[in-house]
Amino acid sequence: MHLSVILGRPDIGFAVLVALIMLHVLWHTSAKGRFYLWTGALAILVGLTVVTVRWDPTHALFLPPPAISLFFCLLFGKTLLPGEEPLVTRIARLERDELSPELLAYTRRVTWVWAGFLLLVTLESILMAIYASVETWSLFANVLNYVFIGALFLGEYVYRINRFGRAAHASLRRMLSRIGGQGIGTL
Repeated sequence: MHLSVILGRPDIGFAVLVALIMLHVLWHTSAKGRFYLWTGALAILVGLTVVTVRWDPTHALFLPPPAISLFFCLLFGKTLLPGEEPLVTRIARLERDELSPELLAYTRRVTWVWAGFLLLVTLESILMAIYASVETWSLFANVLNYVFIGALFLGEYVYRINRFGRAAHASLRRMLSRIGGQGIGTL
């Protein structure tokens, strides 16, 4: 495929980008998680196909925000299935080797909160793309949704520090180092 074809068709460029990201993530994901990631990738590509066949290919530009939030919703959600360890619990184990029963229950609830929040962001992005003006959609998709994500992250962090104490938390540098050393496949 010639580069000018990709640059001239945002739908094809987006499909190639999604495929490359999904291949990278799938390469580094456990075998269990691959089914859910493939399902998510398939849903994204079906949505992209429907949009580009049914409407103008430029409408494909509306797909990345809900596709990205849906991907992360599925990433959090798949870890809430029976027999799986919740994603936030996995991250907490990188910080501390042993987790109290209270902290285990808390990290499971936080994983549910993130999965639910990301589902709401996905639905909001879709509804805004359909019913709102391009300017309103762009404000939410490119600014406010990230503010909401940051607010949830910061609010949860402040709550967790107040509830469980500051002493048991690793520094941000140590956490990133441990997560980087473990690889995305552990998440």
